[in-house]
Amino acid sequence: MTTKEITPIANIAIPIQTKHRDWPRLIFSGVAGLVALLLLAMGSLHGLVAVWARSWVASEPGIHHPEMHLWHDAQVGALVGIMIVGSLLALLWQPRQQPLVAQFLALGSLLYLLMLAPFDPAAALVLGILLTISLACYPTLRNLVNFRRTEPFSFAFLGLTLLMTALMIPSARTWLQLQLLDNGEHAMANHWITGVALAGVLNLAGFLAATKRPGWPVLGLLVGLALLHQGAAALTLPDQPGSLGLNGGVVALIGGLLFIGITGLEMRKSRSNLSGEAG
Repeated sequence: MTTKEITPIANIAIPIQTKHRDWPRLIFSGVAGLVALLLLAMGSLHGLVAVWARSWVASEPGIHHPEMHLWHDAQVGALVGIMIVGSLLALLWQPRQQPLVAQFLALGSLLYLLMLAPFDPAAALVLGILLTISLACYPTLRNLVNFRRTEPFSFAFLGLTLLMTALMIPSARTWLQLQLLDNGEHAMANHWITGVALAGVLNLAGFLAATKRPGWPVLGLLVGLALLHQGAAALTLPDQPGSLGLNGGVVALIGGLLFIGITGLEMRKSRSNLSGEAG
């Protein structure tokens, strides 16, 4: 008869699972969130609501009649408040899974700063520093130069963006001429070039969304929201300098709904393709 040796439970080593914090993501999220708040505080939040909250008057050097600039305030809100701040906020939770949003943030910011710098170098420098700091903290910087696609190209996004480009070119050309030749308050405050930059950034986002790289739904939704915002502002202020007017406002609203609708359809198509591959 043999006896079995019993090992005391106290002597059994039980592995302890430790949860490692994702410090690169946490640092990026903290910095990106702080930059987003700063950009909102620097005027983009006012731009988002200025058309409908006219009692909130933002002081700006050289502006003697702020009520004349509500349309341009709305353009700042769409450009910075929706497109740039919206991208930063979208990247807070899963930045590694949305490299296209980070690429848009880099390219769109660069486009805006290149247009703004000749007219307001100080503002361009401040914005450039803030956005560079946030992008420098992106957890996987190598993905910013990776443009490989895992899904088929979206011809719906491409066609809609090309149409948007064609419709925006006349206004953008006029705004650029006014920025270069006008001596009024709008040009002194660099409002005309803001409209040109907004047109460029919206079209850039549309073309990037058509690539359907990871993060593309965010860009489709942001473009749609920006167009809805601009359409509503134009219908509210159809006669202000630079406004799209009533007809342009309706077109912008339709364009915004189309971008959001196509985003939903493309997301459903992507899920169907994944289900088919899994099956």
